[in-house]
Amino acid sequence: MTTTKSDFAYETIKTRILDGVLEPGIDVSEESLQRELALSRTPIREACQRLSKEGFIQIYPSKGMIVADITTDLIRDIYQMRLLNEPFIVVQACRLNKSRDWLEEIGEQLRTPPRGLSEAELRDWYIGLDRRLHDGFLQNCRNRFLQSTMQMVLDHNHRIRVKVSRPYSDEDRSITEHLAIIEAFMARDETRLEQEAKAHIEASRAITFAYFM
Repeated sequence: MTTTKSDFAYETIKTRILDGVLEPGIDVSEESLQRELALSRTPIREACQRLSKEGFIQIYPSKGMIVADITTDLIRDIYQMRLLNEPFIVVQACRLNKSRDWLEEIGEQLRTPPRGLSEAELRDWYIGLDRRLHDGFLQNCRNRFLQSTMQMVLDHNHRIRVKVSRPYSDEDRSITEHLAIIEAFMARDETRLEQEAKAHIEASRAITFAYFM
């Protein structure tokens, strides 16, 4: 698939938003993006229009653009979608007779992170594994509509993880929860897998609302 200038701008700007480089409420300047990305006005504008439709940017005609805030309504919608769909997705992925090497690798990395990382580096390490795990389950689900819809949900959820994640704290048990999901997946225990997925999402929701309220 050919990557257009608009696609490049879209992916670059979105990555900055998801990783918190462009924080909620900050102004998005077309002129600055044109200079930074060495692109003309058209691909920048097309990318921002696309990001606006997906809820990452708010555009105010004749005034400008800002990175969309993380609101309680957004958090509610994200977790409703996750609870409705992710348990189903992981069970469907479990039923496919595909290589599980990627899952074993993530499990091992969750158990034994690299030595010598700072607290911030360790946090980024676990956030990256979290995203790889959830993306991996989604990619192994054959429903194209779920893949398309949930990819956007996971993108919005990533913004939340960057804000909320504290994998080394007593309150955040996401590492243990992820390992429990992986163990149930490898054992092909669909009932337990669904239960572990729901428990993880509900625990994450509680931590998220406590942070933003």
